[in-house]
Amino acid sequence: MSQSSAAFHTFADNTKQTCLVTALSLFALLIIMIAPINVGKFYILIGKLLVITMLGYTFLRNCKETNRLVSNIPELFSEQQHSTMKINTILSYILSISILILIIYITYTIIF
Repeated sequence: MSQSSAAFHTFADNTKQTCLVTALSLFALLIIMIAPINVGKFYILIGKLLVITMLGYTFLRNCKETNRLVSNIPELFSEQQHSTMKINTILSYILSISILILIIYITYTIIF
């Protein structure tokens, strides 16, 4: 197994937990913001803060692992043989940006 392949497998293993936390936080967000639950505003605020915390953890962990992958494979964006890894890396950065936008939106709904 080559060094780049081993680094990519490490990246995949390290981001499994991130995927699970993202799914749980999106499900919690769906229940809190969409579902018509007759609970007080205090509990909705606590739920939103919990979702922000989970998404913040996911954002930081995903950025850290993606940056680690890029630093472990310096030729990732220059060599054609790494096209699959390059696409996964770009999608991982897009996921991080999307999570950050979602965190900003939820924070906006709390403030206003």
